[in-house]
Amino acid sequence: MKNLLCGKEIVKSFGEGNEKTRVLNQVSLEVERGEYLSVMGPSGSGKSTLLYALSGMDIIDSGSVSLDGLELSGLEDEELSDLRRRKMGFVFQQPALLRNLNILDNIILPMMRDNRKQVGTLVQKAKTLMRLSGIEGLEEREITQMSGGQLQRAGICRALMADPDIIFGDEP
Repeated sequence: MKNLLCGKEIVKSFGEGNEKTRVLNQVSLEVERGEYLSVMGPSGSGKSTLLYALSGMDIIDSGSVSLDGLELSGLEDEELSDLRRRKMGFVFQQPALLRNLNILDNIILPMMRDNRKQVGTLVQKAKTLMRLSGIEGLEEREITQMSGGQLQRAGICRALMADPDIIFGDEP
């Protein structure tokens, strides 16, 4: 089976000079389409750093990352953003939702760039995902009117809107 995600000898450091700390030291992994992978370790061991490196949200010092055969380091910022929006879903530790939008609008927002003429379809899909995740009926709520668990489920709905090839979950 062809690998969906491939990371080879990834190195990532933070800081400079004597303060430079290598967080990822030649990490390699392969993820096949449909495979579930959990990365576990103590706080500060580099789990989130690995997620950001594999998704192209963070620039790595050396090594390579490819998604479905496409090398991420060769992409411009806009191409990388488009790739993440269309092929990757993200569930962050703290859902990154906008205060000035209701829950439904937060869920559909990333897909609006490519689908402005299909708003009705996006709304229906979002409502279906909200029903499946147990937050049906909360579409018009502001994010300050939701519990942490409800916000996390809204983040999951948003991650699933594009039918991504891969979902990255940072302590979902």
